Amino acid sequence: MEWLDALHALHRRYATPLSRDVPIAGNRAPMDAYAVGRALMIIGWSERRLAEHLGYHRTELRRLLEGGGRLGARSSRWLEMLENGHRDLPRPAISPMSRRPGRRTGSAAQTTL
Repeated sequence: MEWLDALHALHRRYATPLSRDVPIAGNRAPMDAYAVGRALMIIGWSERRLAEHLGYHRTELRRLLEGGGRLGARSSRWLEMLENGHRDLPRPAISPMSRRPGRRTGSAAQTTL
């Protein structure tokens, strides 16, 4: 559960683009649609969830990105910080031995009469 605690701390630290720990400026250009999509995939968020965090309507965010627009600089740095955190804290692999007892999976689960 250390992994979940670390991710929870990451999301508390970078709760919004206006969090104090989000760098105001960086040397990277603001995120375009491709970079936003990559970040969302790594974080595990939908466009809708990102739009809620940014204060946009989902359609408004989609139109901005599909029209060649970019996120603002601070929003880009915030999303980048979350993306980097999720990349640095990947989900641990779950071995078959650590699964709950009695849970049947795949072809190994057979019933006996």
